[in-house]
Amino acid sequence: MMRDGLGVALLLSAIFTGFTAAEEAQTPAGGYRHWLTDLAPPLSGVDSQHWFPDNPGSRFTVGEAVDVVIGLHNSAGEVFNVTHIAGSINAPQAFQYYVQNFTFQPYNSQLKPGEQASLQYTFKPDSYLPVQEWQLSLTAYLRTEKGFFCNTFFNSTVDVVDQPRFVDTQLLFLGVIALGVLGVIALFSWDSISNLTVVKRVNKRTRKPASRPAPGPKVPEPAGTSEWLKGTNYGQETRSRVKRENSRSKLSSSAPTSPQ
Repeated sequence: MMRDGLGVALLLSAIFTGFTAAEEAQTPAGGYRHWLTDLAPPLSGVDSQHWFPDNPGSRFTVGEAVDVVIGLHNSAGEVFNVTHIAGSINAPQAFQYYVQNFTFQPYNSQLKPGEQASLQYTFKPDSYLPVQEWQLSLTAYLRTEKGFFCNTFFNSTVDVVDQPRFVDTQLLFLGVIALGVLGVIALFSWDSISNLTVVKRVNKRTRKPASRPAPGPKVPEPAGTSEWLKGTNYGQETRSRVKRENSRSKLSSSAPTSPQ
């Protein structure tokens, strides 16, 4: 979104620049009235070829330098001097709108009749240039004793592509969404497990303990024998008998009753 907005701004600025340059071209300044908008005619008899060593398919990445090798052969019958090489990116449907201008690089390379030379020119599409198809123009500026000439050796549409990304933002966004969904599922699962554990603890606490059998009635000791018979054989026998009868009473009360 930001790149598209900046691309529109660049395009509007290029339109304004194109109109301004066209006005400046009406006033001659040296050999070239304007090095982009008011080119001199080409010099006949000059053969040119071009080659993109790292971009054979004419696909250029934004923000990365592009090298182009220009081969020139002088068949004009006169000496000429390659003074500069320059280029620009233009709107594909309207060539007069300059989106980006490249360096006006000086060379001053002289070619006599029959000679040939190879020159390298480097340009770089802007990092904020919208990714789409653009018109690329590259021109060699020549000078002879007769005057100035401009031979355009490349003028065609090219594909401007985005830089490769180590992390795909779309996949990263989908991954964040997937993690969020998994987190919500885990949260609901944990909440359900916690509620189930609390219910089990409450049921365990409210459960009534098992009833124990009530003890049987104690057999009372004979009245008047508890004090003055202590320490005698009769007192010991009496206590033993009372214990046995109490034990029998407990056993009889705890024994299950057979159904009728």
